[in-house]
Amino acid sequence: MSDPNPIRIVRVTSNDLPKFEAFLRNDARQAEPSNPESPQRFVAGLHESLSSFDFLSSDSHWLLAAEIDGQYVGYLTAVRIHKVDGRIAVLFIDELMVLAEYRRRGVANALWQEVQSIAREIGAWRIRLCVDPDNQAARELYRRVGLKESPILLCQQDLVT
Repeated sequence: MSDPNPIRIVRVTSNDLPKFEAFLRNDARQAEPSNPESPQRFVAGLHESLSSFDFLSSDSHWLLAAEIDGQYVGYLTAVRIHKVDGRIAVLFIDELMVLAEYRRRGVANALWQEVQSIAREIGAWRIRLCVDPDNQAARELYRRVGLKESPILLCQQDLVT
């Protein structure tokens, strides 16, 4: 018997922006329920980012969306980091997010399977991501899909305040 709500993974293009904007508005309402301006702020942030760099047309950036019943319910962004040696590339997962009501329904796994296919296709040596040590649900997901935690210290510098 087939799944009544199959998950379809798509690479978001400029043609898909209205659907992705709707997703961002839903995400904003969940992330900041007391802030009525957050849905428009999330969408404006997307367009500001796209005006700086058209990552939707890049061969080194993927914005993947998980779609159920015609709406996006999760997304993943991945960036190819080129290496100067035979390792070719690392595929870095910057964000993986699923709307709360769609968690534990295979959405993150479907996104992960697609990013693994992309990594193999581009000849990536490794897939990497960072996760908050307190995010136990994400850490369990990453262990389940075969990621191994490494004792690496993340160093960063905020350039915009």
